[in-house]
Amino acid sequence: MICKSGELHGDWVHTSRRNKKKLIHLSRFHLWDDPYLFKVCADGLLRCCIPMCETRKILERCHSSPYGGHYGAFRTHAKGWQSGFFWPNMYGDAKEFVRRCPRCQKHGNINSRDAMPLKSNLQVDIFDIWGVDFMGPFPISEQCEYI
Repeated sequence: MICKSGELHGDWVHTSRRNKKKLIHLSRFHLWDDPYLFKVCADGLLRCCIPMCETRKILERCHSSPYGGHYGAFRTHAKGWQSGFFWPNMYGDAKEFVRRCPRCQKHGNINSRDAMPLKSNLQVDIFDIWGVDFMGPFPISEQCEYI
């Protein structure tokens, strides 16, 4: 554990030098605001690090709630990301959650085997339906002989 002073305490005192360097390097991308831990992401935004026991609730809200929409793994992951949450393997967990969603399994996707065959629409030009008939000759009226 690293205190605010940057010193290692607890079990980290007895670990290898390489692990200490790794921990110090990774701590640059995290902020501790008691009781929350935030990760500074590549886009510069802070996202709240979530314990693994709470990830399922977040995925349920982002996927299965009325505003979730039962979208795929990418969109479910994006909703959690946009809500300001972070945990390791976030996309993998979202993908697994969507794969195991009972409602999505019942609905399923329409694959090419189940799809209806496509039929082209009949293209009709305007004068294919309308006809023009010429009638006449009639007695000349106002310089017009044919209708």
